[in-house]
Amino acid sequence: MTSEEKPTILIVDDEAPNLGLLFQNFRDAGYRTLVARDAEGAMRAARRKPPDIALLDIRLPDKDG
Repeated sequence: MTSEEKPTILIVDDEAPNLGLLFQNFRDAGYRTLVARDAEGAMRAARRKPPDIALLDIRLPDKDG
């Protein structure tokens, strides 16, 4: 990552309002933002584009964060 690039953030939450709010705020701030609604989707997203940081819901339908 160069000094001009913003970090990539992976947001994992099964609640659509939480996911939408976090996504919008980080995207508006210029961050590359990935989202997933479950652990399996988070793993797929992380393999495609490894995030610099992940924000995890601690209770997901398929696994706990």
